[in-house]
Amino acid sequence: MATRRPDEKKLRPDRVSTSCIRDVVVMAFIPLVLDRVAGFVGVAVFSVPLMFTVAASLCAELFWERPCHRIVRILLQSEKYEDAAVYRRKLSAVAFLAGVLFALSMVWVYPFLFGDTASRAGSRWIMLIALPGIAFTAASGAPRGYLRARGADAGLAISRAMFRVLMLILPCILGIIGMRYGKKVDALLMTDRYASVYSAVGAMAGMSLAAIAVWIELAAVTFVFRTSGIPSPGKTRGRNYSYFSSEGFVPLLLLILYGADMRVFFSYSMPAEGEDLLSGWGRWFGIGYAPMLLVSGLVLLPFVIYVYRVHARCGREDYPSARGKLAGMVRHVMILSLPAAAFVCALAVPVVSILAGKPDDAGTICLRLQMIGVPFAVFAVLFALLLSKIGGMRAVWVSVLIGTAVHAVVLILMGRAGKGVYACITARLTGIAATTLLLAFLLSAMLSYRQELIHGFAVPFICTAVAAAPMAALGAALPGVIGEVLTVIFLAVPGGILYLILLSVFRGLAEYELYKLPGGGALVTLSRIFGR
Repeated sequence: MATRRPDEKKLRPDRVSTSCIRDVVVMAFIPLVLDRVAGFVGVAVFSVPLMFTVAASLCAELFWERPCHRIVRILLQSEKYEDAAVYRRKLSAVAFLAGVLFALSMVWVYPFLFGDTASRAGSRWIMLIALPGIAFTAASGAPRGYLRARGADAGLAISRAMFRVLMLILPCILGIIGMRYGKKVDALLMTDRYASVYSAVGAMAGMSLAAIAVWIELAAVTFVFRTSGIPSPGKTRGRNYSYFSSEGFVPLLLLILYGADMRVFFSYSMPAEGEDLLSGWGRWFGIGYAPMLLVSGLVLLPFVIYVYRVHARCGREDYPSARGKLAGMVRHVMILSLPAAAFVCALAVPVVSILAGKPDDAGTICLRLQMIGVPFAVFAVLFALLLSKIGGMRAVWVSVLIGTAVHAVVLILMGRAGKGVYACITARLTGIAATTLLLAFLLSAMLSYRQELIHGFAVPFICTAVAAAPMAALGAALPGVIGEVLTVIFLAVPGGILYLILLSVFRGLAEYELYKLPGGGALVTLSRIFGR
């Protein structure tokens, strides 16, 4: 039996995209731990390097990994081994230099974002601790793209697993160590200013160590694969190829919007009674924004493969089948994203108590408002990915830029009116909603697609509302009786079962879909009895 050459191996593209989403989910989980460890002030200090690291991870995949995989694969298939070797070296150097410049930009941007509170939050030299993590995370895209082209599945799997495990464990452990050391410093100086900052600095150091360890593993695997299985490069010809993809500008634009939110908040907001602006920003980021990213990422994971299935049917010009698969994707996203967001809103009181360590009314409001954006964020990512695959990247850019303009207008108007963090929340919700609606309209126009409204939107919404109503009524009363954790468990599990029963009664899912769920036979029976 003939064996495949190394350059003929291929990873499924949906697995690559879901790997990138998993990385973001892991990084979004870190602030949830720091809420209890470092408090809101520490989360605020840590939020900037974390968002830079998230943007660096997305840029590594969009800017460097995709073009490197595409071009190296073409060169190896064409037996242009010398060009592939030159391109690998050049792209690695360009990616690393771009990562360093990207990280250095944070050192100067950080005090600007916090305004007058920068002296409290830390100075530029503190941000140098997070610089290696951002630089090496951004530079990891080129070796990953090369390993994808060579079919190094094991090396890539180890790299991804190392990144997630180390990025989850090291910042949390070093954050706890930094908090303990900061408390000793506060006790010596008889103040309470430094413990949270030391904890945030420890989390920054953990991210840097994790990124460096992953990059070293990638460099070692790349060194092993650079000549194995292919002839020696010999004399290089030095032909130039593309060194980046324009898709990488999307996470940079989102990072700019985050910086604009911070600057407006710290420039026009007034501190609440008994706390400062850093605590207000940390509350929104740690209680509102990070959980929204986490829930959106978890909901996204099972639906990325739908995008590639629709794309495959469009490639075969089987547009009726593509429209049917797209309609199923939209319906399933609604069925999963609506209850995910609504259940978190209903259980916001115990969830905030678990995250913050105590009840927090302002944090509860932030969490509930941010959860509104979960369905919009999921649809925006899926629609943008699908449009980029079927040749509608210009439509994606138009939608993103219009959504950015809406975000900026709402932010400036509400920020100058002194609405504080609610200006940031409203701006983000309106911006992502505008982007999602435009993407949906353009995708509908390109594929002549119309979504069925009753089973696609109305049924999931009604079932979610009915299932979440008793959870919201009991969510504020039970924590004082049985505790926050048991409240979440005892309400979420029956609420999920009730939601599935309602879906089966109202025919939200087909019978073959119900059979795949736990207790599918009973759900099908209910569907046949009550859904006639």
